[in-house]
Formats: sequence, structure tokens, C-alpha cells
Amino acid sequence: MNELRSLAAWIIDKGICSSSIEEILLGASKRLVALGYPVMRLSILMPSLDPTQRGFSISWSSSTGVSTEITTHGTAGQESFERSPVFYLLSNELQFARWKLSEGEDKHPYPILSELREQGATDYVLKLISFPGEAVLVGMGFSMAADGPQGFSKKQIDDLDMFLPALGLACYRIAATRTATEMLAVYTGSRTSGRILSG
Repeated sequence: MNELRSLAAWIIDKGICSSSIEEILLGASKRLVALGYPVMRLSILMPSLDPTQRGFSISWSSSTGVSTEITTHGTAGQESFERSPVFYLLSNELQFARWKLSEGEDKHPYPILSELREQGATDYVLKLISFPGEAVLVGMGFSMAADGPQGFSKKQIDDLDMFLPALGLACYRIAATRTATEMLAVYTGSRTSGRILSG
């Protein structure tokens, strides 16, 4: 319990002083591994305010480290979104879902689940975090995949609520600041916008 509170406090601290969601995800992954979570992959998914992008995902993998993937608008982007676990949750007005990848059919309904199973994943959890109703950024998704034989324990899944609100707050702050910086730069130029935002 104290370790999870420490993780939440660390996330909040980084959310205040950092401008990198990637940095926060990397640090959180290391701390969850140290806490005994059998994670092989963590991912943060967020919509984008950039008119050329639909959204982006930042992932950490135990084998490849941190990477960022951008989803564009258009037919390909829409089809990709509709074949995702996030679309399933949103379509069914759910905030949480879990897939035991070590059980059932070899093929799963969403490509990412089949890919993770092929890589040795046994369990996949996805939770959505909503931002305030007046926010342009409506929310974010947090997923984690396990490679342990039993997957995640019930306690490990329940304990997500100990630190995910802090993670959502940190990601919201960073994304909102990026948006303000980029929009102001369009009108004043990057150098002037930086001076304005720094006071």
C-alpha cells in the first residue's frame, strides 16, 4: 500500500515538473516491475488535438523500451481504431476490460491481443480514465500486458485505482500544456510563445 502511494506521489511530482509522458511511463514501468507486477508492456493512449492526427499511444515494452505511435485520420486510421480494445470499451460504455490471453482461441478479436499473445503475453487489462466534462481532451486509456503464467492477480488489478488517477492528472497537464504551447506558437511564433508562457 505504501509503495503504491509512493508511486502515485512520484507520478504527481513528475506531472508537475516534467513535459514528457514518455519519461513518466518509463519510470512507472520500472516501479511496477519492482512491486512484482509481471508486466511485459504498458501503454498510454490519448486523443490528439492536432488536426492531422486522430490520437497517439506511448508504450513501454520490456524488450524494446519506450516507443510512440501516431494514428492518423482517414479510412485507415478509422479501421485501425475500430479494431482496437479501446473502441470496444467506448462502444459498450465500459471503463474496464480484461482478456486472459492464455485461454481460449488462438485468435483474439483485436489484432493487438493476438500480437501480444504471440510475444508471450498471458493477460491484458485496459482501463479508461475520463477527464473533466469541460476539457477538450476527453480522457485517456491505460493498458498493461502480463507475461507471468497466472497473469495479474486480482489485488494488482484492484490496486490500479491507487495510482491511475495521478497518472491521468499528469498526462492531462502535459497534454494541455503542449496544446497551449503549439496553438500559441501558430499566432506568435515559437520564440515569442515560449517567452509568453514563461511569464
